[in-house]
Amino acid sequence: MLGIWLINQVLDFPDSPIAINEVCLDGGKVRLRTQTLGEKCEWRDYQAARLSGVYYGATFRRKEELTAWINSHGLILKY
Repeated sequence: MLGIWLINQVLDFPDSPIAINEVCLDGGKVRLRTQTLGEKCEWRDYQAARLSGVYYGATFRRKEELTAWINSHGLILKY
């Protein structure tokens, strides 16, 4: 199923009621198509994170915001 993403839509990052024991990071480029046929597509950098395999967050060109969200959760350190 294809989804339509709005460029200017801002969603809040989810809050985790539990301590985080895993952080997975990803990043790359994504192609944003326009509604007008024949108009040039735009490529944007994205960054994404998954916390404990449950909570997901992603940003376009706002690495600091994603980093602050990850750092706002308590992390469990295993030795």
